[in-house]
Amino acid sequence: MTWMMLRLGLVLFAPSLLVQHTGDAAVVACTESRFSDAAESRDRDGFAAFLHPDVRFVTDTVSRGPAEVLRSWAIYFDPKGPTIRWRSESVEVSDDGTLALSRGPFRIVGNHPQRGRFEQWGSFISVWRRGESGEWRIQFDTGADVGMEPTEAQRKLLESSALCDGVSDPDQR
Repeated sequence: MTWMMLRLGLVLFAPSLLVQHTGDAAVVACTESRFSDAAESRDRDGFAAFLHPDVRFVTDTVSRGPAEVLRSWAIYFDPKGPTIRWRSESVEVSDDGTLALSRGPFRIVGNHPQRGRFEQWGSFISVWRRGESGEWRIQFDTGADVGMEPTEAQRKLLESSALCDGVSDPDQR
């Protein structure tokens, strides 16, 4: 009976453990984390270093190119603006190793002038393109599920540091 309860517990709670990626997927997850860290620390130049020259960020409008993306994200680089953090839950890399899709939760925390502190959760989807020299740059990005209630696993994932343990070349910039 005890063994069966242990096995059931592993099946039920295994999804709540932190995500483990391998190979190119691990490099992309690490790159995604470092991209998030640059935004969270308000490092505009560090954030810009991850943008592909033909990048597209799609929300209600489309920001085309690094300059438009940086303008549309200016609030996150403002010391008085909200902070944003995200981490990859799932990464898929194309067979030829040139494209990767990364998705996971994001969290925005800020202070509204009338309502005070707020926390908003959602999910993101990013498409990364590997350059000729091996670096990964973000090609497309969008968000969804704004206002979602995160799972405990998603909360833990966002509390984790950059997902770069065991990645041979985590700094792809």
